[in-house]
Amino acid sequence: ENGYFFNDDDTVSLIYELHPSLGLSEEQMSLLATGLFKSHDLPENTLFQFTLWGSPYIEPFLKKYIEMRPSDKRWLVE
Repeated sequence: ENGYFFNDDDTVSLIYELHPSLGLSEEQMSLLATGLFKSHDLPENTLFQFTLWGSPYIEPFLKKYIEMRPSDKRWLVE
C-alpha cells in the first residue's frame, strides 16, 4: 500500500523503476557517486540490487540517441 515490502527476514525493500540513460553528465555521475551510493542516512549493511530488463520496445530510445548525435554521425537502419 505504501510502496514498502516487508520481507520474511525482517528486512524492508523498495522498488524503483527507472528509464535507461543514454549517457550521464559529470554532474549526474557526481550526484550518483556522492548522493545515492555514499549516503550517510542509509542503515548499516544496506544492500542495492539492480535488475536490467531487455525490452524489444527500444525504438523511441534509439531515435532520441540518434537525434543527440552530430548530424554527420547519425545512422538508422529501417
